[in-house]
Amino acid sequence: MRYKHNFKFIYVFVILLVCIPFQVKAQRTLSRSMKITLKKTNITLEEVLGDIERQSKFLFIYDNDVDLKQQVSINVKNETVEGTLNKLFVGKNITYQVKERHILLSSKQKENLLQKKRISGSVKDAKGEAIIGANIVEEGTPANGTVTDLDGNFFLSIAPDASIRISYIGYVEQKLNTIGKTNFHIVLQEDTKALDEVVVVGYGTVRKRDLTGSVSSISPNSFKNQPVTELSQILQGRAPGLSVSNVNGSPNAGAKIRIRGANSINGGNSPLLVVDGVTTSSTPAPNDIESIEVLKDASATAIYGSRGANGVIIITSKKGKWGTPQIEISYNHQYDRVPKKYDLLDAYDYAVYYNKSTGTNYFSEADLSRFKKEGGTDWQDIIFRTGHKNTVQASLSGSLNKSRYYVSTYVSDAKGILINTDSHSYHVRTNVTTEFNKRLHTSLVVTAGKSSNTNGNLSTGGSKDHPIWNSLIFSPTVSIYNEEGKYNRNDPVGSTMLNPYMYAMESRNKPSSYFYAANGDMQYKLFDDLLYSFGFGIHESVSMGQDFTSTYLSSVSSAGKSTSHGSSWEVHHLLNYTKSFRDMHHLSALAGYEESYSSWDGFSARASDLAIESVGYDNLSLGNVHSNSSYWGEGSLRSFFGRINYDYKSRYFFTGTYRADGSSKFRDKNRYGYFPSFALSWDAAQEPFVKNWNIFDQFKVRFSWGQTGNQAVSAYSTLSSLSYTTYGYGTDVQHPGYYPSSPANKDLKWETTTQKDIGIDISIWSGKINLTVDYFVKQTKDLLMPKQLPYYNGGGSTTVNIGEMRNKGFETSLTCYPIEQKDWNWNFSMNFSTVKNKIISLGGDKKIYGSRYAVGTLNSSPFVLIPGESMGTFWGVKFLGVWGTDEIAEAEKFGNKPGDSKYEDVNHDNKITADDYQIIGNGYPTFSWGFNNSVSYKNIGLNILLEGVHGQDVFNLTYATTAAITGDARTITLKEPVENIWSPSNQHSIWPIHSSSNVNYMNSSKWIQNGSFIKLRNVSIWYNIPKKVIKFGEVRLSLSGQNLLTLTRYKGFDPEISSTGHSDTDLSLDFGVYPSPRSITMGISFLF
Repeated sequence: MRYKHNFKFIYVFVILLVCIPFQVKAQRTLSRSMKITLKKTNITLEEVLGDIERQSKFLFIYDNDVDLKQQVSINVKNETVEGTLNKLFVGKNITYQVKERHILLSSKQKENLLQKKRISGSVKDAKGEAIIGANIVEEGTPANGTVTDLDGNFFLSIAPDASIRISYIGYVEQKLNTIGKTNFHIVLQEDTKALDEVVVVGYGTVRKRDLTGSVSSISPNSFKNQPVTELSQILQGRAPGLSVSNVNGSPNAGAKIRIRGANSINGGNSPLLVVDGVTTSSTPAPNDIESIEVLKDASATAIYGSRGANGVIIITSKKGKWGTPQIEISYNHQYDRVPKKYDLLDAYDYAVYYNKSTGTNYFSEADLSRFKKEGGTDWQDIIFRTGHKNTVQASLSGSLNKSRYYVSTYVSDAKGILINTDSHSYHVRTNVTTEFNKRLHTSLVVTAGKSSNTNGNLSTGGSKDHPIWNSLIFSPTVSIYNEEGKYNRNDPVGSTMLNPYMYAMESRNKPSSYFYAANGDMQYKLFDDLLYSFGFGIHESVSMGQDFTSTYLSSVSSAGKSTSHGSSWEVHHLLNYTKSFRDMHHLSALAGYEESYSSWDGFSARASDLAIESVGYDNLSLGNVHSNSSYWGEGSLRSFFGRINYDYKSRYFFTGTYRADGSSKFRDKNRYGYFPSFALSWDAAQEPFVKNWNIFDQFKVRFSWGQTGNQAVSAYSTLSSLSYTTYGYGTDVQHPGYYPSSPANKDLKWETTTQKDIGIDISIWSGKINLTVDYFVKQTKDLLMPKQLPYYNGGGSTTVNIGEMRNKGFETSLTCYPIEQKDWNWNFSMNFSTVKNKIISLGGDKKIYGSRYAVGTLNSSPFVLIPGESMGTFWGVKFLGVWGTDEIAEAEKFGNKPGDSKYEDVNHDNKITADDYQIIGNGYPTFSWGFNNSVSYKNIGLNILLEGVHGQDVFNLTYATTAAITGDARTITLKEPVENIWSPSNQHSIWPIHSSSNVNYMNSSKWIQNGSFIKLRNVSIWYNIPKKVIKFGEVRLSLSGQNLLTLTRYKGFDPEISSTGHSDTDLSLDFGVYPSPRSITMGISFLF
């Protein structure tokens, strides 16, 4: 419980975040909120100032140099104090400053003596629209700056001979000389030079036009108008080669993210996540994200060495801007519904079918009459509900002296579509950057958060006791409660299945976690061409679990508690050298050293057969049987790396990287892995003969080669391990002992992935059309896999380097900006990807079966790994239909009869055995695509995101277990097999008659369903309330729909979900998975 004290500051921080903005904002807004109406002619300045004091809460302070007796005239109506003074002092030798509730007047001569002059002006775009929040900063004095107001106007005091810089995101920055001028009308041009945009890459940045690797950028403009609440919603369908799938729909579910397929069987395939230069597992809130880069080929990822084999996602969070404070607040409310339900028998049809199939009258005529009149229990309606999710995000940003700050908070509260499932999370983030002088810059980011959920363990299904699966097979003739008001625990006809409502409501699994992290960076320019950087990151996390199973759900009650703690840090030192020679040769070089360390520890305690169940997990001493465990571990990584970028006339490019990683997971001789890469590119658009065409902004051809690694094994895989056991030596007394469960493997080494990539980048007509095409081949060798040992060696398994795997594919993206006008804007982007996965070798093994593999029943694993095939291969018997009445003799050879399921006898031995199993499908998609379309007219806009995944199969175990007709008729609730069951008059049916054997209950191609789909991922409509209506800032209203439409032939809830979570070997298995909801989100955001 001591960890809770570390997070008390979160709540204090949130309070401060709410209070401080109003204090900071007060001075800036007070003079704008008070309106002045005056019409005076030829009266003294002293009289006018008195009238202004009476109509406002300000008091004037002035020195003797201000002539209060001079004659002035003023005519204003409902004008702000600032606007009134600006008109009053036009042509006058008077200037002013607002200090809290006072206005200080002084003569302009005195201000000149202080070496300051006051300038003013307006900033607009090419269409004449005011730009709100544009930055105006005094050149050489970044702490002296301001931002434009709601009308695009600004005021700033600067040195008499100073220049100013005017900037705004998406526009070309301007620099203006102010000598002899005090008023400026500035027009900013949109930055159509997308190729000059800076892209964040590993340990640095580079111009987009200078990239030699395959990098996809996701701009905040593509999602800023949508009420997104999760990172996965930003990534889905927006970049070629990037797969983001929702494996289940629970409130705490994390998306499965893959870049260019999966490279490893057991070593993990999630991409490396880098936030603000530091690797992490926690991401900023969507509103805190400034930019996202997806690094895909070896040229881009090899700089991360052993951590870059699966690609890299780099997130840059928002920083404060120079000028006055800005506050942004957004609120989203989301409604969730289950998008689809199974078509099941009602109580009457179920009872009729049960009586008929069992040859009994278990349900009487009175029962049948009652069911027909009153209906029964629709268990899907009982366990599913309308879910809700409330999200609040708030931020405060600005500058103070030489520092810029950005402070934000994020609060989310969600109730899932399955009853008694919910999720809560809270995050606070602070980002401070300081420019001490032209040479020294620093930044510091501090984050903290807490999350918790209820019954997240129900998300993946995979169990016959899961409420979603039970809702599909539990008898609709049974009510929730009996006449005594207690649960109807089981089906009265003898089924062992549990009441699904009872299971959901009595489940008590409540994990929670806390974390805090900090990362910083210091940059010091040693010389004009040489920059030194030091960076660090620390991360601390605590996870706590508590669960309780009552005798409602099990014959014996049990409870447990667990706590785990993780701690990590990393530091890096970088030297960056940049130099240009004769404006033709451009060179940049990077040298770096990095070190990281992590440790983890935890314990758990369990008890069963509790004397008092109401106490649950709060007093484990009440149990009769106890079990406890604990663990501890640590690991470290030490790295040296470098990179060289060279280009000649921005025409010919070369990039070379090299990294050496030393891991504590391996013995000395294999401790270091070495990962080189290089890339070459040629931009033909810079050739004189192509420039004359005036078509291409870029026509770049790229080639890259490189190697990355993977060390995703346990920290002590090279050491032998012992396991505890007991043995009776032929007696009833059990003696404790230990046996070698995993022998040492001192030869264990890195997985190595070699990748080749060839690509083309084309940009034409000033960036109106942009096309990227890539073809890649990735080959991984020395796969880290467990090897089963013979029993004469003690049995067990050990991790070894065996096997090889390949991924190859093609990807392309097209982005167009057809209309960019004052009122109308239209842009769209499309992407298309293919990935072909193939296992080359399994180290001599011909097949590796799934962990639950057992021939004959649907309880076995349907997965297999086979050289020459891809991961996710389904293994079973091929379903050929149902034996007909004209096949009696042939059916008898297999011990079957007409109406039984018929399978292919591969070896022709008249038996269906393991030898008849074959490949029956594959869960890997053949190709995927995304389409994003955005159109806006004045203040209203529409965005549509479509995504398609094609060629994947799904093993629908949920469907199989509700339709596999065995001798047990209690579980047959699906309408389709009951209404189409085989009979002598219906011999073309695929649905067999009842059988007491497992002939109808096998892993077969019958349960493989087409999992291809096209999803309407998102439709968003937003409206910006006109500035003339809203006087205090910007207000945006939005309405968004997620997963509104799914076009698929799949018969389950959703073809995208999987009971095996993020697994790449056992994927696309549906066994009662928590379905992804259809969502409607309403949002409102304020900026002031």
